[in-house]
Amino acid sequence: MTVTLGPLALPAQLLVAFATIILGSAIGNRVAARRGVKAESSLWLIIAGAILVARIVFVARYWPLYAEEPWRLPDLRDGGLAPVAGFAAAVIIGAILAWRKADQRAAIVIAVWSGLFIWIAGNGLIRMATERQALP
Repeated sequence: MTVTLGPLALPAQLLVAFATIILGSAIGNRVAARRGVKAESSLWLIIAGAILVARIVFVARYWPLYAEEPWRLPDLRDGGLAPVAGFAAAVIIGAILAWRKADQRAAIVIAVWSGLFIWIAGNGLIRMATERQALP
């Protein structure tokens, strides 16, 4: 499914990934602010690591296609993320940072879990929108 915004045509899953990043980060920053700490750098580290791992796993999975045109490696418009690998990386990086930075622990854990919930809900909405049921 593709969403067209003026001249841009973006895969719906990429928009869900953006929403996950923006909303998960905002929720984590809000929790951190209520506790009087700053967790923004930790949250961006989690985001960057998750996106990098998700892209690397996707490219590795389809390497023969990318080997022919290596300039397409950074192009995310192909829907090229392995979301399970990305969330696994986010959980691992988040766990390491939460263990090392006790003052940011609540913000990190809530940001990762809310991001996971937003991603699951967004992909559920995409599936509901693409499945068409025939009328009886």
